Amino acid sequence: LGRALRLPLQRGAAVHLLHAMSEPLYETHRIKVQAAATTAMKEVVARAKALAKELGVKLTIAAR
Repeated sequence: LGRALRLPLQRGAAVHLLHAMSEPLYETHRIKVQAAATTAMKEVVARAKALAKELGVKLTIAAR
């Protein structure tokens, strides 16, 4: 993500990140993996926001 924030993109360009999990996962494993992924994503988002601010880049984050 840090590298993407430094790319000389055109105005209005978008970068999409996707996290996918292989199936099937047992329910207990799926819950643990999702919790770990959520925690990791929150950390990545916080770092990305800080870096975007430092670089003067407009950053919009939408979770789906």
